[in-house]
Amino acid sequence: MQIKRKRRFPVRTDDFQRRIEQVCNDRDDEWAAEVRGRLQCISDLHAADALYHQTCSVNFRTSKKVPKAFSPDTKAIKENNSQGRPAAYGEQFLKIVDYLKEHEDQQITIAELVNKMNELCGEQAYSSVYMKKKLRNHFGENIIITDICGKISAVTLRDTATCVLQEFYQRPTHQNPDDEKRP
Repeated sequence: MQIKRKRRFPVRTDDFQRRIEQVCNDRDDEWAAEVRGRLQCISDLHAADALYHQTCSVNFRTSKKVPKAFSPDTKAIKENNSQGRPAAYGEQFLKIVDYLKEHEDQQITIAELVNKMNELCGEQAYSSVYMKKKLRNHFGENIIITDICGKISAVTLRDTATCVLQEFYQRPTHQNPDDEKRP
């Protein structure tokens, strides 16, 4: 199946808005009411650099329905589609979150979390990139993931990192570098 590009064109004439308003009056349906509402927000489409989809324009002017690609019903179906990772993975991901919290005093890598997820799911559940995304979405600003090109991505919770930095800062400093090497 070939996906058609959603071609958009700029409004180039001042007459365009008047003609669309006339089509709204002629159609007098739900789509016309939606378009009319949008037109009321902008007094000059050309000056506002408005864009329109070619397929929508043709369908609207010829009294056809909204193209399926732009239909709210189609968008709702796509959002509820079962494609992608199964919902069960969400439960497994929460177990990974718990694991991370329980082992926050240890150095944990993204690769270790991905492997742990694979153990729970029995298959390739999340990629490293997706695991990072999920963790960042879940924890927000409360997680630190090192992203240094070519290095292993380490994960720590912000509170743990704060404690480590405080301990490092508060440790006694030695004048002689050899003193640090002694037990």
